[in-house]
Amino acid sequence: MGGSRAHRQNWPEGAWGRRLRGKGSQAAALSVCEHLDRVGHIGARILVHCDLGAIEWRDSLPLCQALADHLGLELVVLRRERGDMLDRWESRWQSSVTCYQDLSTVTLLPCWSTPSMRFCTSEMKTHPIEAMLKRRFPGRTILNVTGVRRAESRRRARLAIADQGADGRIWNWRPILN
Repeated sequence: MGGSRAHRQNWPEGAWGRRLRGKGSQAAALSVCEHLDRVGHIGARILVHCDLGAIEWRDSLPLCQALADHLGLELVVLRRERGDMLDRWESRWQSSVTCYQDLSTVTLLPCWSTPSMRFCTSEMKTHPIEAMLKRRFPGRTILNVTGVRRAESRRRARLAIADQGADGRIWNWRPILN
């Protein structure tokens, strides 16, 4: 799979992992970097950590930085501009209460994330990471590496090893899915 230098230059530009403190993301980062080195990838590589604020494990960022240092990669840390995860839950609760008081709903929604309402993943991780990658690598194809595993949930059990994002710029690769 080495290919010519010209072929390698057309490979996706960035390889990254989300929630790097998780053992799956660490394993994915290590195995993908080893693979990319072996096949001669010469494009940019970065690791990304989304800091959730007060609910974040205190050793999370140092662990992510240690992994980035070990791999010789830049660590990009993203934080929600309008506060951390607790602030997001609080604003969600206030919005639900307002809708209930205005009689626009008869049910209060829980403010926290649930397995069926995983807004925290999309709002606090996926969307900010994808936006940053598109700004950082304009006009390039990006490889988004995550460390999810099929055994973690029924939804993840149905995921493909790789799929292309809606706009075609980002490919999602789950190298340790199985």
